[in-house]
Amino acid sequence: MPKGGRRWGAMAEDRESRGNTFGVKTIPTAAVILGGIWFLLSGHTSGLILGLGVVSCVFTVWLVARLGLLNEEGVLSNVRLVGLLSYAVWLFVEIVKANLDVAKRIIAPGESIDPVIVQVPATQRTDVGRVIHANSITLTPGTLSIGVSSDEIEVHALSSAAAEELLQGEIGRRVTAIEAPADLADRAETGDV
Repeated sequence: MPKGGRRWGAMAEDRESRGNTFGVKTIPTAAVILGGIWFLLSGHTSGLILGLGVVSCVFTVWLVARLGLLNEEGVLSNVRLVGLLSYAVWLFVEIVKANLDVAKRIIAPGESIDPVIVQVPATQRTDVGRVIHANSITLTPGTLSIGVSSDEIEVHALSSAAAEELLQGEIGRRVTAIEAPADLADRAETGDV
């Protein structure tokens, strides 16, 4: 056994013994949904690009299923999908506002750029929640997640105002709100969903 961890095969055996296996329809269905979203967002119709898109979608869904992040219906088991959609709209608005702030700081002579590194509390119960939180911070212009632990995210901010806004915790609260209830997330981890 490798030092400091378990073999991948042992983890797969544990998942199978818990009943966290996937039906024949699950992976193809999730791949088709992901492929449809990819096609709508990319709009590419050349054969090579479509083929690479299909391969990447199938590989991504297989990898997510292998990691045990999908439930039997092929849905992320740690996230409320309806909440995720409303969060995506809110995050888009925040990204636009942050873009305008960064542009103003670059163009306007009186605006200051005073980089700072802060520790933002991570209140999410799951790894998926913390990843969504950290990636949301990185997607927002002027901030960059540079480290993630179980209880905080280290962030580089372009200005102290951006850092203060992060420390207020609105992104963290919204991400925590889209996580599945604790009992559902626990059942997903044990394969009881």
